[in-house]
Amino acid sequence: MKQKNKFSKALYILIFLLIIFLSELIHILNYPSRQVVIYIKIAQLTSQQTNIQTTLNLLHKAAAARIQQLNLDYEDIDLPPPSPPPSINNKQLLTVYKNTLDSTNFVELKNKHHSSLSKLYYQLGLKAYYHHKISSTIFYWQTASLLAPEWSYPQVELANLRLQLNQPIKAQETLAFCQKFESPKEHCQDFINHNLTLNYTKPIGFLEELIDQKM
Repeated sequence: MKQKNKFSKALYILIFLLIIFLSELIHILNYPSRQVVIYIKIAQLTSQQTNIQTTLNLLHKAAAARIQQLNLDYEDIDLPPPSPPPSINNKQLLTVYKNTLDSTNFVELKNKHHSSLSKLYYQLGLKAYYHHKISSTIFYWQTASLLAPEWSYPQVELANLRLQLNQPIKAQETLAFCQKFESPKEHCQDFINHNLTLNYTKPIGFLEELIDQKM
């Protein structure tokens, strides 16, 4: 009888803990901003185990949650979800990405994830460009623009790349999106006036220093 009572008591405790766990999980799932932090924490652990592709996939989940949160914050602007992340089959680029993630301040990424995550995506896109992975650069810079739409730099870099690729309509679409937000509007209009209309491009990565210093 005593053993049965002990088993019943243990079972009640397990059920109680399970209820707490499930309620906390539901609470987290209802707040994308909390999802961002959790995914970044897990990404930090996988990066220490040199599982780069898994880390990138987790960061993508953090990015998607961040964009979901922004859609809750912006009442009149609907941000599209990010495209699926590209798979990396270039060993040199994987090594470069590993070095980039090794030097990433994950604490800052968690505490300031709105702009820091965008800056990291910009850096990953620039590394991809240097390894001739243009589609990956576009993916990372598009996502960087969505992660921090109030910052003009990733959007202008993306528009400049589109212009270099002879895609003026895509460049114009990028800058039109940029102008939906008050803070980056002037910079994007300046790029339209002096670059887009004249078909004059800048070197890829020309805003890298500003992004590194200010975002």
